[in-house]
Amino acid sequence: MHADVSIPYLDADVRAAVDGLRGCAVSLDDFRGGSWFATASVCGEVVGFARAVRSTATRGFTPALRALGPDRYDEWLACGLELVEVVVGTGSRLLGIGTSLHRAVLTPARGRRAWTQLDGPDPAGTGEWLRHGGWTPVSHDRWTGATVFLDPRHPAVRDGPASSSVVA
Repeated sequence: MHADVSIPYLDADVRAAVDGLRGCAVSLDDFRGGSWFATASVCGEVVGFARAVRSTATRGFTPALRALGPDRYDEWLACGLELVEVVVGTGSRLLGIGTSLHRAVLTPARGRRAWTQLDGPDPAGTGEWLRHGGWTPVSHDRWTGATVFLDPRHPAVRDGPASSSVVA
């Protein structure tokens, strides 16, 4: 199966398709400046989407970010590109669509700082999918299950300091 991955005009039809995949309504605030969005379509039907945003210089700290610490946040994540969502419909999984989508939205981060976090337990297997794609877990909160991952091209991964993860 081939999926067309594109950066769409966010019209009502695309928003409705994404709402259906996401399980909740799309907020236009999700697409403010400094964000990237891509959809995957098969035979004209949207079967997946991904979204990335530019990280802010300062941020409220989730448990996994707290475990990482403010210095590493500043050095590794601030003003980097955060992979916020990758969603693929159930019938289109395990076909490489999620990988194509995540590559599409992370293109602006080539050679720079891209990262993501899982906010808790991972029944969908996203953490395993990230590890299989070369992402490195660098922070894990044992109480909530939240984990921060760095993209394989992230300088901290390439240059070595991210090889030891932090557990809080």
